[in-house]
Amino acid sequence: MPDELEIDNHKTAVSMLYALDTRTPVVKIFKNSLNMACLNLCVFNPDFLQVTEIQPLTKFNITFIDDVMNKNDEAVRILNKMKNTFLSHDKVYDALGQ
Repeated sequence: MPDELEIDNHKTAVSMLYALDTRTPVVKIFKNSLNMACLNLCVFNPDFLQVTEIQPLTKFNITFIDDVMNKNDEAVRILNKMKNTFLSHDKVYDALGQ
């Protein structure tokens, strides 16, 4: 994705996976964030995921890509909140075990 859509220390992408399973072959298209520190791939919202069964000689619908790019991404808000939240040691120790 373009740099202006990136989150601090994360790369945003739209990805596609397909599984040629003998029972139910599927294709999954999803918007995700890749954490560059540990390379974890996260889909922060189930609305950013489309699962479609693969049918013989039929194209699958990729208009979901346009739809998901226009949706509000909560990941930016969540990551910024985590980055800017500070807990003192006293509060952490008091909360342990609750």
